[in-house]
Amino acid sequence: MYKMENLKRLRKNLTKSQQDVAEALGVTNQTYSNYETGQRKPDPAMLVKLANYFGVSVDYLLGNSPEPRYYPADLILAPDEYLTIGSDGKKEIHKLTPELKAYMEFLKSKK
Repeated sequence: MYKMENLKRLRKNLTKSQQDVAEALGVTNQTYSNYETGQRKPDPAMLVKLANYFGVSVDYLLGNSPEPRYYPADLILAPDEYLTIGSDGKKEIHKLTPELKAYMEFLKSKK
């Protein structure tokens, strides 16, 4: 069983139904219900969506952290994204290009 006990608690705190959350995430009610009961394991992209929706860390969803660690949704990024903040304070999310990914791997190898 892969039960994420915090999902149900978070959903109830928002007074949302499973259907409400499922629609917001773009999945069926059954799929979301299966996440709550542990019948189905969300993939990494869905974990990020869930964390964004509830405003918590993925670690909290997985039960690896006792604290929800609420984050603004615009600061939780997919693994292939990065955030820039302009001088006007405007935040923009960008996809990593192959060149940037290669450069990051290069930098990691220099440690």
